[in-house]
Amino acid sequence: MFVLLYLHILAIFTAVTVVMGAGILVLIGARGGNRSVVAAITSLPIPRLAGPLYSIGGLFGLATAFVFGYNLLAPWLIIAYVLFAILTAMGIRISGPIFERTHAVASDPAASNELFGQAMSRFRMDAAVTLVGIALIVADMVFKPFS
Repeated sequence: MFVLLYLHILAIFTAVTVVMGAGILVLIGARGGNRSVVAAITSLPIPRLAGPLYSIGGLFGLATAFVFGYNLLAPWLIIAYVLFAILTAMGIRISGPIFERTHAVASDPAASNELFGQAMSRFRMDAAVTLVGIALIVADMVFKPFS
């Protein structure tokens, strides 16, 4: 029983660490004005890793809820499903493309500093929204509202 919970937490922690860790390193590189660091980090296959890592974590989470006998339609689980779906859709439609666009701009020596600044502004906003979404899911898992 607890093995599933452990695997759920481990997979989600790994996914968050990979995604947000890379994002934080990009932001640190950009803050220091080091476009080569931003280009190097954004060249990593983070968008391709995020989906499978989060999916594995989500599947372990569903299995854990089932094995622990939770009502799969409990309000706190529905909140988690909705937040997870929103963040997944954002990752596919917004975050991944922003990550790749940031790489294209950072690795292009002909790209102006203004264009780089615009790309980083979008990257920062996306990272902030993603972090808020993750914080909401964690709060939902800990406090189990409406249950």
